[in-house]
Amino acid sequence: IEKILAALEGVLDRCILISFDAEACRLARAAGAVPVGWVLDADPASQQAALDALHPEFVFCDHRRLPAGMLTDRVGGRVVTISMLLLTAIPCFFLTQVSGYGALLVLAFLVGFAGNLFSVGIAWNAAWWPKERQGFALGVFGAGNVGASVTKLLVVLLPTIIASTAGAMYLGIFPGGWRIFPAFYTVALVVVAILTFLIVPRHDKMNGAGKPLGEMLAPLKHVRVWRFSLYYAAVFGAYVALSAWLPKYYVDNFGVELQVAALLTATF
Repeated sequence: IEKILAALEGVLDRCILISFDAEACRLARAAGAVPVGWVLDADPASQQAALDALHPEFVFCDHRRLPAGMLTDRVGGRVVTISMLLLTAIPCFFLTQVSGYGALLVLAFLVGFAGNLFSVGIAWNAAWWPKERQGFALGVFGAGNVGASVTKLLVVLLPTIIASTAGAMYLGIFPGGWRIFPAFYTVALVVVAILTFLIVPRHDKMNGAGKPLGEMLAPLKHVRVWRFSLYYAAVFGAYVALSAWLPKYYVDNFGVELQVAALLTATF
């Protein structure tokens, strides 16, 4: 660690030390030179004591996605989508009530499972469209990722919203201040789940109904599938990671206001 910090001496103010090793993060923290990020190899709940002691600026949870796409093929996207929306609303609601750092990490980890809805949507769209139209249908669905950028625009209003709602209580259960944002998403998740229940046809299409598990996993025998998966992880994963990191980067390195940083990130 000492050698790494010495090599980075001229640019330490622009660096973050990220490691899988908690001891390396602890030594960097003791040196007090750079922010640290710890990549967890397990559920944050099982490492809460270590997280509380180290208190890293960044925590990375490398958890595997649930096989949501396969589940969608078997039971239909309607059931899976409604279930995931409502299940995600539960930890999202408790984010409005959280009071500890460890609990905040665990709840954020659970809210992250909402990302599986993208896999659900891909399988669900493919089931409803013929092969000659699937490319167009999936392209329209994929364009919904613009929401990750639109969300950044809310940061422009963030100081005003936090200041105007601080100390208030909404619907008797949602406190104001920064907690109003998970409250908003909790309500949005429940509303979308209800709309899906009411609008989406109840007779769903299930491409994988009755198929044995071995047949559904057969494509994994082809190297091309693994290569495309790597492309997805590198391109879309990097997009999501940069979207989360860029506002802080612009603020720390260029001294712009948070609102300007959010607009710059949205254009990215």
